[in-house]
Amino acid sequence: MLDKTFKNQDLNLNDLPDYQKIETRFINPKYIKILRLQIGFLVLPVFIFIVCSIYFQFDLPQLFWYIFIPTVSLVLSLWLIEVEAGFKKRTFGLRDHDIYFSKGFFVHKETVLPFKRIQHVEVIQGIFLRWQNLYAIKLYTAGASSGDLAIYGLDKGTASQIKAYVMQQNSDLSDESTS
Repeated sequence: MLDKTFKNQDLNLNDLPDYQKIETRFINPKYIKILRLQIGFLVLPVFIFIVCSIYFQFDLPQLFWYIFIPTVSLVLSLWLIEVEAGFKKRTFGLRDHDIYFSKGFFVHKETVLPFKRIQHVEVIQGIFLRWQNLYAIKLYTAGASSGDLAIYGLDKGTASQIKAYVMQQNSDLSDESTS
């Protein structure tokens, strides 16, 4: 007869491993140029609109000048601070069983993704990454179509090594589960 007694033991929090004890590496410093360029592509149309509205004397309500412009300026300034100050917090690291990534200044985000959950790994290089000869690695788990973790701003060697390591870990895990 099966014992159907549910047991839920208390854990001592001091006995848990510290997930932050990991040797991390920074994203390639060339990647900040891409982030700055993205901000520039957003600022440029707004700047052109403001210049054209002054030059051609568009009949814009006073609310536009007193609310819209300061609000847009504030948002863009905060975004610029996030990019500049948050870039120093973009780190990644690998351990035996998982990959770690952190980013963000105002909203700091740390992601730890176990290898056994990863189903697909992709190394990509879009047009902006190609401009700086950088790559990104996307790690997919079940149910996520956009990727659960994407690390942008890696050189080709690092991205390829991470992909190979993750694939090797997945292979080892699947070999253990079939034994």
